[in-house]
Amino acid sequence: MADTLDISFTFQTKQTPSYWWLIMCGVLASYQFIFHAPDHPTGQSSYTYYRYNPPYTGDNEEIESCIGSFEDVSDEVRAERGSIVALFWQKENDGESMELDFGFTPEKEKERIGVLITVPGGQIRDVPIEKAHARLKDLFACT
Repeated sequence: MADTLDISFTFQTKQTPSYWWLIMCGVLASYQFIFHAPDHPTGQSSYTYYRYNPPYTGDNEEIESCIGSFEDVSDEVRAERGSIVALFWQKENDGESMELDFGFTPEKEKERIGVLITVPGGQIRDVPIEKAHARLKDLFACT
């Protein structure tokens, strides 16, 4: 059995990456996924960016993992220099939290955006069936 659940899709668009970033984060928020890790200061979470430097080949990228605010991540998206993976959290009624890794990859030259949603570890597999069902329901509803 796999350690992660991955949901990925790509769509064509003429809109800017920041337009779609805000819409998608709004959808996540409507299912109570917020950019705030339980072990970080309020409003802070982890994210990784992959900046592609000219001449924009896969061999010429800068990768850095950071802790910052939603605004910090949004600044990276607005700069349109590469991909982002940001960690969102859903606090549940019983006080537990579920992590969701949200990958966002604009491909401006091809007018498309790739999205990868990953739920790591046993957050579906290692919980009671009722909780797994509720988590999957939210995940599939927001995709």
